Amino acid sequence: MKKLFTNKVCFLKLSILLFVFITSYFFIFTTKYNYLGITSDIVENNWVVKSIRNGGAASSTQLSIGDTILKINNEKAEDNFSLNNWLIVEQASSVTVLHNAKKLTISFKDNSDSKYLFLIFCVLSLSLFLFSFIYFKRKEISQTSKRYYIFLVLTSLFLISIVPSSMGNFLARLIMILYITLFPLFIDIFWMASILKQQSTKISFFLIFLMFYYTVTFILIVSCYLFST
Repeated sequence: MKKLFTNKVCFLKLSILLFVFITSYFFIFTTKYNYLGITSDIVENNWVVKSIRNGGAASSTQLSIGDTILKINNEKAEDNFSLNNWLIVEQASSVTVLHNAKKLTISFKDNSDSKYLFLIFCVLSLSLFLFSFIYFKRKEISQTSKRYYIFLVLTSLFLISIVPSSMGNFLARLIMILYITLFPLFIDIFWMASILKQQSTKISFFLIFLMFYYTVTFILIVSCYLFST
C-alpha cells in the first residue's frame, strides 16, 4: 500500500512539473510572438499569400492575397521553417513582398487578441488540470483511474497548445498530434471499462494499426524538424 501511495505521489508530482513547464514555455512564446494568420503556397516557384485570417496581425496591414513573399525577417522565404513545413508565416516581425509589382516591407504591430485568447485557454486548461489532480488524489488508485487522469492531463495540454500551434510552435503541434493519436485509444479503453465493466487492457487490431500509423507520422514530423534546423 505504501508503495502504491509513493508511486501515486511521484506520478502526480511529475504531471505537475510537466504541466507547469509546458504552460510556462507557451506563455513566454505567446508573449514574444504575435499570431499573424498568413497561409501561403508555391505558385510557379514563388511563395504566394493564399489567405489572411481575421484577427491576425497581418489582417490590419497592406498585405494582400496574391502577394509574392520574398523575405521573412530579412531572410529568404525559402529558408523559413514554418513556411516550408506548415505553409504558414508566423513568428515573424516583418515580411518583404511583391505587392502590386512593387517591393514592400511590412512590419507587424503587437496584437493582443492572440494573447487574450491564450489566457482564456490557460484558464480552461488549468481548471481541467486542477479538477483531474484533485479527483485522482482523492480516488483510490487503479489502472482505469490512471488512464482517466492521463487523458485529462493530455486534454489540458491540448487546450493550452491550440494558440501556440496556430502560431507554428513545433512542440504545440506535436502535443496536438499526440492527443489526436491517443484519443481513439482512450475512447476504446473507457468504453470497454465502463460498458463492459472491466479493467480494459486489450486493444483492438484497428487501434493497433491506427497507433502504428500515427506513430510513424509522428516520427517523420520530428525527423523533418531535426533535419531542417
